[in-house]
Formats: sequence, C-alpha cells, structure tokens
Amino acid sequence: ISRPLARELYQADVDRSVNNAYFVKEQLAKHIIHTKKDSFSLDLGALADSFGTSYRHLLRVINQFIKDGLIERGKNTYYILDSDGLNILAAEREFP
Repeated sequence: ISRPLARELYQADVDRSVNNAYFVKEQLAKHIIHTKKDSFSLDLGALADSFGTSYRHLLRVINQFIKDGLIERGKNTYYILDSDGLNILAAEREFP
C-alpha cells in the first residue's frame, strides 16, 4: 500500500519543482495580459504572495521581461511593448 503512495508523492514533488520554475513567468504574463491596457502598474507585494514566490524573484522576472523587450518600465507605470510575446508566454502551460 505504501509503495504506490510513495511513488505518487515523489512524482508530485518532482512535478511541483519543475512547475515552480515556470510558474511565476507565465502567471505574470497572464496577469499583465488581463489588464487589457497598454500601461499598467503592479502591486509587487500582493502579486508575490498570490504567486507563492518572493518579492525578489518577481523583480527578477520583471527585469527579464524588460530585457526581452516585452515590457518597459516608466516612472510609476509599466508599458506593454510586445503583447504577442506575452500571449505566447501565458499560453505555454495551463495551470488550474
């Protein structure tokens, strides 16, 4: 009885660690797309909590989006530069 349960828990742990690597990037892309505006602001603390990640990791993902030319940082606002790129990122994996 315990052997199949142990295998299932092990696989769930492996899957969770792989999904966490992509989760923030894709969830942030989905969040930005759902603003349905060309400019938006982010509450980084609240987003980090809702994504289950750290504030610093969220900042790294945002900086990667800026480096990749997907968004641009303004004074208190971010601007979408490549909505098609964000749509591709958001559609890479489906999460419940």
